[in-house]
Amino acid sequence: MSAAGEHTLHEITTQDEAWRAAHEATRSQRDLLQKVLRDNRGLPFVFIGCGSTYCLARYAATLFQTVTGIPCRAVPSSELYFHTDSIAAQGDLPLVIALSRSGETTETVQAVSKMASSGSDTLAITCYPESRLARASSVTIAIPSAQEESFAQTRSFAAMLVAAQTFAAIAANDRQMLDDLGRLPSLASGIMGRSEAVAEALGSREAYRRTTFLGSGAMYGLACEGRIKLTEMSLTMADAHTFLEYRHGPMSLVDEEHLVVGLVSEDMRDYEIDVLREVKQYGGRVLAVANSDHGLGEIDEVLALDAPIGPWARATLFLPAIQFLGYHRGLAKGLDPDRPRNVVMAVRLKALEGE
Repeated sequence: MSAAGEHTLHEITTQDEAWRAAHEATRSQRDLLQKVLRDNRGLPFVFIGCGSTYCLARYAATLFQTVTGIPCRAVPSSELYFHTDSIAAQGDLPLVIALSRSGETTETVQAVSKMASSGSDTLAITCYPESRLARASSVTIAIPSAQEESFAQTRSFAAMLVAAQTFAAIAANDRQMLDDLGRLPSLASGIMGRSEAVAEALGSREAYRRTTFLGSGAMYGLACEGRIKLTEMSLTMADAHTFLEYRHGPMSLVDEEHLVVGLVSEDMRDYEIDVLREVKQYGGRVLAVANSDHGLGEIDEVLALDAPIGPWARATLFLPAIQFLGYHRGLAKGLDPDRPRNVVMAVRLKALEGE
């Protein structure tokens, strides 16, 4: 019998291998992906997923629209299936980009099948090349080496993120971003240990009963993923907000039992640091994850990545801290992060599948 969290720890610490595999798998399909882009020129893109992969869809849609100018949005797979007309106007045939670790999640498979039958092209990013989602999609980016034993997504999430980033770089013809993504594995060893040390120190403190993750722009998607990781691995109350919206009501919850994790960006850095200072002023504990510690001297805990790559590729390096925090908080509470309560590897809905 494996020790509690054994698989999760292995999957977090070996994700650099999955980053490399995802980057290579996506680049290997460059010609096919460029054809998909040509065939869907002038059409909107819809990114879908469930749970963690919906968080990933939020990041990917914002990234893709920013670097390509293509109108993109992210929705839960079930919303695209049940409320199609509110997302894709009648007669509109968006490119659907579906994100799923297992490729077997009912809502995602059914949404892709429905849109494909209406004439939309569909692209799957998954860890299982023979899954139902892969078979239902026009094109599949598969990353088998990112498959996991743990029910909580860590390595798989990171790999699918790198695949989405690489696809965006191909679409934008951004060679620098492609090169930066290729450099990610070489940066992992220097960041992994520091991320775990900070996360373990905070995760083991029983005084923190609530946690908030903050992120702006595309980083809001990763903040949402932080909320899910902490909730499922450690049964801890957590939420996620954009930085400046946090002032508009949610700040009222801040006290000495509250930990706020800020995923600090470059374009809004000064505004975001001001919010973190306010949290500290109201008695909350703050962890800032940023590329540099400039301007963060007053913050309680700072994890400076010091990564010599661009901000879009750098986003992947924020993930280990988020994942380790959930992992160590779970262990501190006597839980098994590998098997979160009431969580399964792939959600299957018999009623939706007609079984």
